[in-house]
Amino acid sequence: MQIDNPILEARKSLAMTKTALAKALGVNLSTVWRWEKGQLPISPVVKRALEQLVAEKAA
Repeated sequence: MQIDNPILEARKSLAMTKTALAKALGVNLSTVWRWEKGQLPISPVVKRALEQLVAEKAA
């Protein structure tokens, strides 16, 4: 298990499935899977989109 994974942490805090997160970010499910496994780097654009999703949930 990877520690300090912003994709996994955000997805869990949003109570979203990998499929739902992929749809919300406009990416393929396999991309979310690879981000969570640490096999694909997470771009700054995706990090900002995640922050926005989390902020919207908190509002």
